[in-house]
Amino acid sequence: MANVTKAPAQWPGQHLLALMRRPPWDVLREWSQANEYKPFRFHFFNETYVVLAEPDQVQHVLQTNFRQYAKDLHGYAPFLVLLGTGLVTSEGELWRHQRSLISAVFKVGILQEAGEISYQAGMRLVRKLAALPRGAEVEIGEEFRHATLQVIGEAVLSLAPEKSDAVFPRLYLPIVEEANYRVWHPYRKFLPFLPAVREYNEAVRELDAFVTDTIERRHDELMREDNAGVLDRVRQRVVDQMHQPGNDDSTGTAVSCDGDDAKKEGRKVDILDRILAGKSGSEWSRSTVDQLRDEIKTFLFAGHETSSMMLTWALFELISNPRCLAKLKKEVESVFTDPDRMPAYDDIQRKLVYTEWVLRETLRLHTVVPIVTRECVRDDKIGDMHVPKGARVVLHMQAIHRRADVWEDPNTFRPERFEHKHHPYAWLPFINGPRACIGQHFARLEAKIILALLVTRFTFALAPGEHGQHHPYNIPIAPLHRMRVIVD
Repeated sequence: MANVTKAPAQWPGQHLLALMRRPPWDVLREWSQANEYKPFRFHFFNETYVVLAEPDQVQHVLQTNFRQYAKDLHGYAPFLVLLGTGLVTSEGELWRHQRSLISAVFKVGILQEAGEISYQAGMRLVRKLAALPRGAEVEIGEEFRHATLQVIGEAVLSLAPEKSDAVFPRLYLPIVEEANYRVWHPYRKFLPFLPAVREYNEAVRELDAFVTDTIERRHDELMREDNAGVLDRVRQRVVDQMHQPGNDDSTGTAVSCDGDDAKKEGRKVDILDRILAGKSGSEWSRSTVDQLRDEIKTFLFAGHETSSMMLTWALFELISNPRCLAKLKKEVESVFTDPDRMPAYDDIQRKLVYTEWVLRETLRLHTVVPIVTRECVRDDKIGDMHVPKGARVVLHMQAIHRRADVWEDPNTFRPERFEHKHHPYAWLPFINGPRACIGQHFARLEAKIILALLVTRFTFALAPGEHGQHHPYNIPIAPLHRMRVIVD
């Protein structure tokens, strides 16, 4: 790759220093822009990385030749206690098997049920905010975190909201905070005497135990003779979906399932039930439990972080852009006509068009995961550039999202831009291609419903001193101060 432009540096270690002093994705975006978004390389801790910010080149890595590129787990390392060998990090046959099973699970009626769960979580948040004194200041990012944890906790494990509030925020926060620290200070894992590290280690042990116990108890419950009928029907639905072509939830289509049948028999079918139903009895072992634990933790982590950040940044942009807020409220009020009842699922999906554009534009301006890295596993060629085996390739989604030649006036919040088609790899908050985020339709449906419930009932303003600054290092990209707003 000697013919690939090198990022500016006048002395050894300058790349490292530049990337450590400021948000690295911002530095890489500036270098990419200075290089007219052509590929360039830089050095970081004795490794050479190539940065891509051209939609066609990114499509080559994520779709055209995706088998030539594996996840680079170096960046994921601090988060592996949450992700393990789940769908986000797995490769090869394990990934294909898990993707097939979980894609089917996400097709079997999940979206309709997610809509109902999201509505109830949104209404709980409405009641909580309504009980506050007028003009109260709220860390709305934290409220969205609790709401989205309640949604994913109920959808995955049938947890009551009180149980979710008691378990997940207490365990996830120390893990995520310490993991983000370790991205930039990896030596912390060797300092067990630090209070934050002790809290982290205890939270990891407690979370693993909680999820493992839940899986084992649920498996035993499903194996009971009186639940055999429910299990057989869920299993057949999952198997049928696994054998349908294109079972990757890319359409967001919800398929009816036997949830009603299950309720008649006194139990509710959730995502864990559906995953267990896709497993044969011969597959059950300690390694199966450990793998399911990783999948469930992945759901819980990825399933609430993106949604809560999407809601947080969407509300910030709507507060900052009154014209967009007025347009969204008008659309929402035409669909949410009964204040005490959720609209029909099809109406939410088909009629909240501008609301969908608002969420898409939010994720373009506030790319919650600004970069991802892949490792080339076999020699490849991207255009005229030779990519050798072992090379690390940075896909800079944030840079693509802010390119003026791809998005007109890219730093302006303009949801209407999504009325028109764009390059399929110009908008990448959920990646794209075979490894696209499997829960993206779930997340956007959840955000649409909760956002709709809030903007039609309250007036929000930014608290004094709140300017929506991005946290410089945390992933997903979060507000520096958890987004403080005034609620009226």
